[in-house]
Amino acid sequence: MGAVLLLCAGPMRLSAIINSRSGSVPDDGAQQFERLLEEHGWPGEIHVPTGEGFLEGIETFCKNDCDAIVVWGGDGTVSTVMQMTGPSGPPIIPLPGGTMNMLHTRVHGAVADWQTCLVESILRRRPETIPGIMVGDRLVFVGALIGRLTGLARARETVREGAFADIPNSLNLSDNLDLTSAIRYRFDSSEQSGQGTATAVGLFVTEDRHKMQDGIDFVTTDPANLGELFRIGLQALTSPLPETEGVEVRDAERLSIEFENVSAMPGTLDGEPTEFQSGLTVRYVAEAAKIMGAGLA
Repeated sequence: MGAVLLLCAGPMRLSAIINSRSGSVPDDGAQQFERLLEEHGWPGEIHVPTGEGFLEGIETFCKNDCDAIVVWGGDGTVSTVMQMTGPSGPPIIPLPGGTMNMLHTRVHGAVADWQTCLVESILRRRPETIPGIMVGDRLVFVGALIGRLTGLARARETVREGAFADIPNSLNLSDNLDLTSAIRYRFDSSEQSGQGTATAVGLFVTEDRHKMQDGIDFVTTDPANLGELFRIGLQALTSPLPETEGVEVRDAERLSIEFENVSAMPGTLDGEPTEFQSGLTVRYVAEAAKIMGAGLA
């Protein structure tokens, strides 16, 4: 696993998936993309999935013979293509076109304009295999949040954007300050096993792309009362989770998660809202997808 220099005698053959329904992809995105390819003399085929058969169209297009697949869209679109191609398919070059662009940041090291991400990735030509986490039957490449503090992820984005007046709406206090439902978990790593309960659980893919085991950063918080929960929540808005008092961070290889009093809980997968069913299994996937980044970090 890791980076491998891609030596090509000529221009790379690109396949591009442009999701015009994503938040920040312009209506004429396909035309802009085509013009950029022409300027650089790069051959490429463009697919703009629309309407019914959206996923089927992407799946068919991913089977094309190419050196790399460019995906211009949000986290959901990029994640879908990564899951389809896996670690044995062509490398994925994500172009920022969503709201949060978490996967794009993970691949490129930072988020720049789509032209910079594309050009620098192609000139760099450095495919790399990255890890992920299998959460139930879904593979994630950044992480998952489970439980009543899920809304804090949305609130953190509100703080970063400076929209402080919107924080109360982002927090959704009636749900996020609910201590009536607990999460029971068991975890295993190469060094230890354990179990416990928590109000909220975070499962984040390790930043070490070469880690072959114990690559889940397993985060839990279990406050004793609403006051403590509120304090943790406010700290988590502006501080890294490992530095937040009342939050525990451990390494894990696999987990099992059950919910008390409820059969389902809200959460996110790579930033996308979802609902988890009790009886969830989680495991680390050391080689989950192949990417090609711009090296902006």
